[in-house]
Amino acid sequence: MNLHLAPGALLSVRPPSRHKFNPRRKLVEEVIAGFLWMMLDIPEDTTLDEVTSLARQLVTRIQQGDDEALIQARLDNMQRHHLCRPADAAMLRDLACRAVTLVKAYAAS
Repeated sequence: MNLHLAPGALLSVRPPSRHKFNPRRKLVEEVIAGFLWMMLDIPEDTTLDEVTSLARQLVTRIQQGDDEALIQARLDNMQRHHLCRPADAAMLRDLACRAVTLVKAYAAS
């Protein structure tokens, strides 16, 4: 038995998503998560999901207009209080500069 379906019949089954999927933002978040993973002194029991969540928060803050000094202060606070590790100011300054440059380049494109 063959069924005849209209061409758009199967496409209307899935409800529309409220959030537009943006693969470029996801890529930026993953790159920043990689920066955090490589440059911060992260405890061994920290999961990739936690680091990705922190990266997502940083991307949102940068898009809302935080400059490098504020991002560096957030990273310092995260390193000292959330990850309970000593912070290296020069490394945090470099990380903040890289993150802000990446997000601004993403926003400009």
